[in-house]
Amino acid sequence: MTMKKVSIKQRGFTGSMKATLPSGKAFKASTIDYQPGFGILGIDDEAIGIEPFVYIGFPSGLEAGSHPILPKDQQKVWAHLGVSGGGDAQSGKLVIEDWSSTEAISASFSFAGNDHNGLPFDVKAGSFNINSESEVETIDLRFSAFASLTPELSENTEFKADTISVGFDEVNSAYKIWVTQERDLNGGLSQLGAYFRVSHEGAVNALAVVDGGVYVAQGLNITEFSFEKDVLLSFKFSYSFSLGEDKYSVSEGKLIVDWRLK
Repeated sequence: MTMKKVSIKQRGFTGSMKATLPSGKAFKASTIDYQPGFGILGIDDEAIGIEPFVYIGFPSGLEAGSHPILPKDQQKVWAHLGVSGGGDAQSGKLVIEDWSSTEAISASFSFAGNDHNGLPFDVKAGSFNINSESEVETIDLRFSAFASLTPELSENTEFKADTISVGFDEVNSAYKIWVTQERDLNGGLSQLGAYFRVSHEGAVNALAVVDGGVYVAQGLNITEFSFEKDVLLSFKFSYSFSLGEDKYSVSEGKLIVDWRLK
């Protein structure tokens, strides 16, 4: 597949998230990943792989104040608890205390839902803060990311990423990479792709990305891994993920990120 050359202008974000999980255990994410216009992802500091994680999606144009957390299909504020016994929120509240012009945000939240077995769960006493870097960073690179998808999802049988976002987690020394197709999708989808967190040691964790939401990549398999910091990252991947009761397989995937512009 042809490599796409891009010049990305993006602002870096730092922050943290905490909450109480359904088990009563404290959830703490010392770093977050924030995508303006989509939402915030927090992965627990003691996560096994990438679970547990909390994702709160919110649309562009949201302002400070109290907002109900609703089911995802209503395309308002929504939430997802990524852990066994978790799932999409059905109700809850997000209270944004402050939202500056530079996307610095402080907020509190709580939400509840039912897992895939219909059993209830809730997340309590949640809060997060997002701090933005003062300068907008320009990143020049070439990339390619694609994979096959079975069964078809809203009449889509693959994704060929046309958008990439690259960040670096200083706390965990890991790259955070979003690769998504956002154009020419079928069935009204706005996004289809993957999120990868890649450490210097070669450990890779992943989430499936669908319509602004993230879902656990199960059975992740990484092969032909090659990585030289700020030079070249390349690997093949496959995994499966679930949307409600439907399970999908992602296969024949390959990611290449090349910082050596030619």
